Amino acid sequence: MQKKYELVKESEIQRGGFTLYRIRALIDIPTAHVKAGDLGGWIHCEENLTHDGTCWVANAAIVTDEARVKDDAQVADHAVVKDEAIVDSSARVYGSAIIRGKAVVTGYARVYGNAVVERFALVAGRAWIYGKLRITDRAEITGSADLSGEGVIGGYIQLSAFNHGF
Repeated sequence: MQKKYELVKESEIQRGGFTLYRIRALIDIPTAHVKAGDLGGWIHCEENLTHDGTCWVANAAIVTDEARVKDDAQVADHAVVKDEAIVDSSARVYGSAIIRGKAVVTGYARVYGNAVVERFALVAGRAWIYGKLRITDRAEITGSADLSGEGVIGGYIQLSAFNHGF
């Protein structure tokens, strides 16, 4: 397997008891607009960002603890993915969004702004979560749901909206 990035050991920061390393692309990743040599975001270890697929951590984004970014997912801007959270498939997390706990963001889902997805929550399909929303507990937001604003959606709720024109 060809490595797509390296940890820049000369460029490290301390956050939450972890040493985070900036990544540098070793190959072009066109879908992430990355050229070989470009600097990316910050990760704790190589387990945080797989070398498979076109996944990428960009800008000042952070992936730490046992969190995973894989497949073709992207995490950018000032977003944070931590604990045991997973961002995979073709999902995007950006802005100042936080994914934590054992939350999963998957499919073509988008989480951005100041949104938080935490605990055991799932955001999947083509769902968009943004603003200051907090998706928590075991909430499942799927389909083409488009949720914004300020508030908390939690418990054992399942919300799925479909847009047949998608």
